[in-house]
Amino acid sequence: MIAKLAVAATAGRKDEFHSYAGALAANGGDITTLMRSALGETVGNQFGQAWTAGNNYFVDYLVAAVTHDKAKQDAAASGMSGTYVPRMTGLLTSSLSLTAEQAALLGTDRVSGLKQIIDDAVSSGFAALHDDLQSAYAKAIRAGDQMAEAIVSRFADRFPGDVQSKAAAFRSGLDALLLNQAYLMTMAGDATVAGTAAEQSAAAGALARNASSLTALFGGVFGSAAGTQFGSVWDRESLLLVAYAKSGDPGIRQNVINVAAPPLGTDNIFGPDLTVEITAVLQAVDDQRAKSFDKLAGDDRSAATQLAAAGDTITDEAVRQAPAKFL
Repeated sequence: MIAKLAVAATAGRKDEFHSYAGALAANGGDITTLMRSALGETVGNQFGQAWTAGNNYFVDYLVAAVTHDKAKQDAAASGMSGTYVPRMTGLLTSSLSLTAEQAALLGTDRVSGLKQIIDDAVSSGFAALHDDLQSAYAKAIRAGDQMAEAIVSRFADRFPGDVQSKAAAFRSGLDALLLNQAYLMTMAGDATVAGTAAEQSAAAGALARNASSLTALFGGVFGSAAGTQFGSVWDRESLLLVAYAKSGDPGIRQNVINVAAPPLGTDNIFGPDLTVEITAVLQAVDDQRAKSFDKLAGDDRSAATQLAAAGDTITDEAVRQAPAKFL
């Protein structure tokens, strides 16, 4: 969301910026709800308030950078490191029993990663932006894993099972990559509809790398042939979606949906039907083409959430049909 905000702001697309600002706030609300369910109302709310404060600093830094207000930019950067990081560090050490060093690293990683993404967008360094976005995303996933494992360790009665099982690792990895795929596809659509050639090229490269990661994930469990087959599906989807964003051709749009229909994925493992999820991604692209910014960010976020949740279904079916692969 921060990356999408940054691209919109630096391009002067104010309505798009405001749309994603709303989605960023909604995401913060979801994180607060999740942490309340795990840590209780008081600590969960404190976590959500700290998270929101961090988001506010990031947005302030972005706006100041775009408007070339050095004083406000420096003030926001100071708030990130001097207020947000210590506040989050204190919460994580007191509620999850992480060491101060571990907790501080989670906060500083988030600050440095998102700050760099904003700097890249302001300088129109789209190749660097996508590289840094994936680095920040990977760090965010590791932070989520670390916090989740600490929560499970502290509240084992609420979260039975093995958090480090092969199936759990596969599921979390697949969910993260599919969420990334959805957001990268709509970033590619945005670049095609409203962006520059450099932005389009960078988004295409990021999609190719995510497809390679999906190939590696599947190949690591089901073998290289199965991994290549699954990854190639996402390569095809990306190319078709960009073509649709450019032309609006209903035939191409239907082809995007057709590729998501069974059989999708690996031979004799599962054949999930992802047409609903891919249709949701296409809705976000339709919003981009129509400049329906009042709906865009919400539809974008909904599509990513749906595609990530499909990873749970895929994992459940894979474990059911091939349990030996997950021992």
